[in-house]
Amino acid sequence: MDLLQEIRKKVKLDEALSSSEGIQAVITHIERAESFLTIGKRDDDINYFTDVIYRTNHAFEGILKEAYTIIFDKVGNRKTPAQIEKYFASESVFQERILRMFQDYRQQWRNPSTHDYKLFFNEDEAFMAIVTVSAFVNILLNQLHEKISYNQEKITLSQAQKSIISKIPGFGGMAFFNKIESVVLQFANEIGKSIDFSSTMKEYQLIGMLTAYLEDTGIAKNIERDYAFTDNNNVRLRPDILISGEEDIFLEIKLSKNSKIEKAFENQMIIYLHHSSVKRGILLLLSEKPKLRYNAEFIAYEMKSEIDTDTFGISKIYKKELKDNDSPPKK
Repeated sequence: MDLLQEIRKKVKLDEALSSSEGIQAVITHIERAESFLTIGKRDDDINYFTDVIYRTNHAFEGILKEAYTIIFDKVGNRKTPAQIEKYFASESVFQERILRMFQDYRQQWRNPSTHDYKLFFNEDEAFMAIVTVSAFVNILLNQLHEKISYNQEKITLSQAQKSIISKIPGFGGMAFFNKIESVVLQFANEIGKSIDFSSTMKEYQLIGMLTAYLEDTGIAKNIERDYAFTDNNNVRLRPDILISGEEDIFLEIKLSKNSKIEKAFENQMIIYLHHSSVKRGILLLLSEKPKLRYNAEFIAYEMKSEIDTDTFGISKIYKKELKDNDSPPKK
């Protein structure tokens, strides 16, 4: 996999990123780091490998400054790179996987190279620095896209003439789970009319949009993205969203052209529910099937283990050809 090419592709997904001089500078620093690595190997000159680290450091500082501007809506050039690094290190901002990569690069390359001018790096260390910072930029771009999509959806909702809740018949008398399900269903049918899912739309962008959509209703006490927990074997599990209110609900978004793997998505949600205290989830399956509206189908599951029997349910929201008098199954 060409990590730099992946970065370029992600940057092109949003004009705010593709037009940013700071983002383009990050890409240039990684390009030059790769070039220095090649020259150092070709000319058998180990000094180029240290030059690689200084370029990856610039890429690291640059993407943090851009992230600071987007995530906090603040001007990043008013703070030093060290101040921004400390801010990210002390605040619970990064998603778990990004935080680990952030800490790893700081500890392995950024801090040693900054504080010891007599330190030199070898070829393997230079290679690892490029891989680490490129992976960090790649994954952080996902979070930035999610935040940008969230902000854009907030603006769209603030300009809407009708509230989301007012579009859903009988909303006030619904139970909490059914309210959340109805809002997600409304989102799916609205977004399906305005977005070409066969284009470059990504799941993390949809997560940002749906989070803003849910927050606009004000019916949940808390909405947590990239929620993480461990199962009995200490394996990390990460549903897209945890919604808390009268009960806890997992929400998973899948964007796929292959309807044959929908069962695998159901099984993934079952695993989340089985290994947590949450007993109901919503699986949103977005597809590019034309001229079909989304339908909610609730499915009850029972899973037996050596200790006890778990009973939980999943509401699967997906495109289905319905007649006018059809209605979703009763809960």
